[in-house]
Amino acid sequence: VMLEENPRYLIMGGLVIQELTQGLLQSWGPTWRKRAPLPYLFEEANHSWPGPEGDERLVVLQRVLPIDFNKGYHDLEDYFGSHVNGKLIKNLTDVEAAFAKPEKKDFVRVQLEPGNEEIILSTKELKKVHTLLKQRYSIPEQAKFWEPQL
Repeated sequence: VMLEENPRYLIMGGLVIQELTQGLLQSWGPTWRKRAPLPYLFEEANHSWPGPEGDERLVVLQRVLPIDFNKGYHDLEDYFGSHVNGKLIKNLTDVEAAFAKPEKKDFVRVQLEPGNEEIILSTKELKKVHTLLKQRYSIPEQAKFWEPQL
C-alpha cells in the first residue's frame, strides 16, 4: 500500500497532534475504512481533501503518550483540536503559531471537540519531558517535538 502522504505531526508534552489526512487514514492498512477510529471515518466522509481553503485540515489529538506530566488527559485520544491558546486552528501550522503565543506565560491550552474538553499543560520543563518521552517510547531523535523558542 502506497501512503498518499506522510502525516504531518507535532509532539508536545506527550500530546501527539496531527492533521487528518488520507495518509493518516491509510496508516491503518488496506482495510483502514474498517479499522480507523470512527470519528476519523465520519470526518473523512464529510470533508473533501484538502479543505476548501487548500491548507485547511482537521487537527486531531491522535494519542496521549502517558507520563505523569500529562496525567488526567490520557483518555482524550482521537479528539479534534478546535482552539489553541484561544486561537482557532485550521492546520498544524496554526497549532505551532498558537503554541508560541500563550495566553498565560509558560502554559498551553488546547480545546477539543466534541465536548469542549480542555488540556492545560506547562511549557516550563518540556525539554526534560521530551527527553523522558524519547527514552520511554523509543522515539527517534529527529521526531518533531515542539518547544518554546527562547
